[in-house]
Amino acid sequence: MVSLVKDRKQPILPEEIKIVEAALCRHPKGNNYRVAAKGKQITVYEQMGPDAEALAETFGAMLPMYSRQDLLDGMRAILDKNVQYSPMLHFELL
Repeated sequence: MVSLVKDRKQPILPEEIKIVEAALCRHPKGNNYRVAAKGKQITVYEQMGPDAEALAETFGAMLPMYSRQDLLDGMRAILDKNVQYSPMLHFELL
């Protein structure tokens, strides 16, 4: 299915989006979040379910033949393909 939408000028500046992204990068679990801007709103999305580190920790005891880094890399690859995000924070341009 193909959708066409009218290209509209974004009222939120790229610098404003980068400020939110920079704040998330400083968060200890910052890679669990995504930022999207639409219209007059910046939305921060949080990853649903466990993160790769928690899964690697859980499976590490059951799969001692794999290094922690191998498990972590594998979990990240799986999550990158299957992860879902839920909106958790909105910034509204006034």
